[in-house]
Amino acid sequence: MPIVALSTPSIEWSDLERRKGSSSSSGGRASSKSSGGSKGSGGGLSGGKGASGKLTWKGKKVKEEAATRKEATASSDGDPTVSVIAGKNQAFAGRTVGGGMRRDVFGTRAYGSGYGTVEKGTSNHNFPYYFWPVSYCSPDTMAFYRAYYFCNEEYGFPKDNIRPGGAQKVLTITASDSTPSTKFRVVADSDTIKSLYDGNLVDCLPRKKKDKKKLLKSEDYEGVLEEKGDMPKPEQAIQYYRGSSVVLSLDGYNNSAAFTEDISVPDTPLPADLNTAFLECLNSTIGREVLLMVNDGAPAISLRMGPANLGLLAVAIWVLSRMV
Repeated sequence: MPIVALSTPSIEWSDLERRKGSSSSSGGRASSKSSGGSKGSGGGLSGGKGASGKLTWKGKKVKEEAATRKEATASSDGDPTVSVIAGKNQAFAGRTVGGGMRRDVFGTRAYGSGYGTVEKGTSNHNFPYYFWPVSYCSPDTMAFYRAYYFCNEEYGFPKDNIRPGGAQKVLTITASDSTPSTKFRVVADSDTIKSLYDGNLVDCLPRKKKDKKKLLKSEDYEGVLEEKGDMPKPEQAIQYYRGSSVVLSLDGYNNSAAFTEDISVPDTPLPADLNTAFLECLNSTIGREVLLMVNDGAPAISLRMGPANLGLLAVAIWVLSRMV
């Protein structure tokens, strides 16, 4: 059963330096082949295990202590337990995690929807579903996009393994094998994408399941890059889920409202010839099966969040105590 992991280094984000190319692309799971930690100018982190198998951060070893373990599954209705991220040197200290339920998993086309608020953007938000908002931009993203609110680097970059569930991936869903074909894409953390790929999205496809590998394709999501024009862009988003940590996009769609934080600006209508039945199948399946935390009845506690340790494919919350 697919699951994810959370944890946090007991060091300030400003203490970390980004090393270009340090992020792993192995599905977001830390392994003995993963590199050390890194940071972008806006606070994006990447972490993993060095050749010794021990967690490393900026080339130093970090002690790892198990605190509380939680799971996220495709069948969970969510976890109503709300906890606080503790420690003055912890990333996102003072914010809450948990409380998000499946009945509230649908957002809108606006980046920042799904938090129970009306404004756009994700800055300074809590984590009702534990997962971080989708990151569209990287250090290599063209300047045009970096000027907008959806390029907030507060939650790091797409390839950062520190993200709960691992580095972001994109699942491309082709409506048919004819040419030209309509393509939808889902961007989320690695484990959520794997879970959706292994789930029932295939039942929405117009052909038999034997075409799954042809019509469903998963790959790394590196953000909006000029040299990779087929990667999802913020203006192509047609639905956000789970506190804007998952997004469904449509190739060729251009929502001008995505470029403004003014909520009074209406969304650009979807194409008139769009197969709405296929879209509704995708939308409802994602909402029904996207990974959510399991309600294990654990009392609210103080938590620390940080580098993913996904070897067990479990949502684990680890406390990384100190540098040694």
